[in-house]
Amino acid sequence: MTERGPLTGIGGAPNPAEPSHSGDAPAPAARPPAADLAADLAAVRRTDALIESLAARRGPGPARPADESDPAVRLLSALVADV
Repeated sequence: MTERGPLTGIGGAPNPAEPSHSGDAPAPAARPPAADLAADLAAVRRTDALIESLAARRGPGPARPADESDPAVRLLSALVADV
């Protein structure tokens, strides 16, 4: 038998006469203030600028030809040259 009462945990076992809430969707999260959204967008722009500047760097000495049209290849090439 299922025990109910103050000594059986936080709220005890669920009451079978009440509707089940186990499959309910979670409550929607509160939207952040507009200032937080603007700060997040500024951080994204700074990150993009950093990645673009790193990708634009050239390593010293001769290097294998890379696909210069792909920013990911340029970024990885610059990072490898730094190491």
